[in-house]
Amino acid sequence: MYNATRSIFPAYTGLDDIRVALPAPPTRSSVARGVEDLWTIHSEEPHINVLTDPGVASPLPDEGFNPQTDLTETSPANILANRGSRHLSDEKAEQLTERLDDLYTQCLTTNLQMSGMSVGELKEYMNDNAPGALLVYNGADKDSLIKAYTLIQALEKLVDLCDKEATFPMIAKGELVGFVSCCESVREAMLLPNHMIRQKLFGSTEARDELEQALDAYDLGDEADTRKNPQDAEFADYHQAISLNELELENAVNDAIEQGIAQQAIDNALNQVSSHIPSPEVKKALHSTIDHVKSIANRKSQKGGKSLQDLLGDMRKDLKSLGVDPQFVSRLQQKEAEANRLSKKKRHFVSVDVDAADRAKRSPQSVQATADILKQMQNGMMQYLEQAQLSPIANLATRIELYTIMCMHDCCIMLAMGQPKLKSCAENLHVAVCEELKTSNVAPFRQLKSKVDSAHKDLHSQRKSSTMAKLNKAQTENAISDKKLKTLTTLLG
Repeated sequence: MYNATRSIFPAYTGLDDIRVALPAPPTRSSVARGVEDLWTIHSEEPHINVLTDPGVASPLPDEGFNPQTDLTETSPANILANRGSRHLSDEKAEQLTERLDDLYTQCLTTNLQMSGMSVGELKEYMNDNAPGALLVYNGADKDSLIKAYTLIQALEKLVDLCDKEATFPMIAKGELVGFVSCCESVREAMLLPNHMIRQKLFGSTEARDELEQALDAYDLGDEADTRKNPQDAEFADYHQAISLNELELENAVNDAIEQGIAQQAIDNALNQVSSHIPSPEVKKALHSTIDHVKSIANRKSQKGGKSLQDLLGDMRKDLKSLGVDPQFVSRLQQKEAEANRLSKKKRHFVSVDVDAADRAKRSPQSVQATADILKQMQNGMMQYLEQAQLSPIANLATRIELYTIMCMHDCCIMLAMGQPKLKSCAENLHVAVCEELKTSNVAPFRQLKSKVDSAHKDLHSQRKSSTMAKLNKAQTENAISDKKLKTLTTLLG
C-alpha cells in the first residue's frame, strides 16, 4: 500500500510501475436478447426511473459535463473522490493526538542527538529521509529543523500503525487525511510523493515556517524532560529534579480539576447558574463547555502520569546501577504507584456541544438574558472576595467559581457574536484554574510549588558556581585579566 514516496496516497513515479490488463470481451450468447427476454426485464425488473421534474432530482452542471475532460487526474471531482478527507469526531481526533504525542516524544528523544550536525548537514539528511519536513520549516534554527523532521516522522509512523490496525483501510485513510490537514505544509508533506516535494523545494527561496502552528494544533508542547536539548548535559541532574517536581505539581493540579477541590468549585458554580438560564440550548452549550475543561484535565493528567513513569524508571535504573534495591525505597514506591494510577485513568471525554451552540446563537434574546445574569453574579462575587476574610481553601474555591462564571459569560459573548468558539473558552478556563491552584496558599499545592522554585534556584546557583569556576580558571591561566574577571563577575549578579 505504501511505496518509497512515503505518502498516504502514493502516486506512480514512472510508466514502468503501471500494469494494464484488458478484460476479455463478452461472448455473443451472453449479450443476445430476444423480444421475450426484453419484455420480461421491462415488466418484472424495472431499473429505470423516468424523471418528470425539471431536473431537481439529478441536477447537472450549467455548462454540461464532458466525461472525457472532466475526469482527469486534476479535476476537482476526481480529487474529491480519491483524496477527500472524512469528518473526524472530537473523540477520534483526541485518540490520534494522544498516540501522536507518544510517537513524537519517542522520536524526539532520539533525534535530539542530531543537534551536533550543522544546519547544512541537517537539511541534507532531511532531504534524503523526509523532504516534507522542509515544507514545514526550512530556516536556520537547528532545534526547529529537528522538531519539523520529528513531526513528519511521527505522523508517518502514525499512518502506518493506523493502516495496519484498521478494519477498513480506506476509511482510516480518509480520517488521517483530515487529521494531517492542520496546515497546508503538513498536508502537502504527508500527501505528496517525495519527488514532487523535492521539485517544490529545488531552487525555491521561499521561507517556510509553520512549525509552531502544527505543534499547537497537535498539542505537542516542550514540557517533557525527554524533549530538553542534550547540549545542557552538564546540568542534567538539576533538570531532572526540576522535571520531577514540575510533573508532580502539574499532575496534582489536573487531578484537582478532574476530581478534587477545583472540580467541586466548578460544579458548584455551574449548579448555581443552571437554575437561572432560561434557554435549554444555552444551558446545554454551557454545560458541555465546562465539562470539556474536566476532559482536558483528564487527558493532561493521564499524559503526565506516563511522563512521570518514564522519569521514575530512569531513577530506578540509577539506583540499580549504584547497587541499591529500588524495592526498599519507600518514597520511590509511592511515587511510582501514583504515576501508575494517573497513567491508567479511564479516559473521560466530553466534547463541546456544537449543535446546541448553533441552536443557542439563533435566539439572541436568551443569550443576552443569560449574559446579564452571569455579569451580575460575577460582580457580586468580586465584591464578596474584596470584603470577606476567607481561609485559603475558601478563597481558592471562590476564585475558581468566579473564573467559571467568567468563562460562561465569555461563552455567551461568543454566541451573541455568532462565533461559537466555546472550545477556546474551555481551554482558557483550564489555564486560569491551573495558575490559581499553583499560586494558592493551600498546603499541598504550596508545598509542591515550593519544591519547583527550590529546584530552579539550585540550577541557577549551580550555573553561577560553574561559570565562576571557569572564569577563575581562565584568570589563573592568564586567559583574561583581573579587570576583565571583575567586570564579568559583576554581570553574573
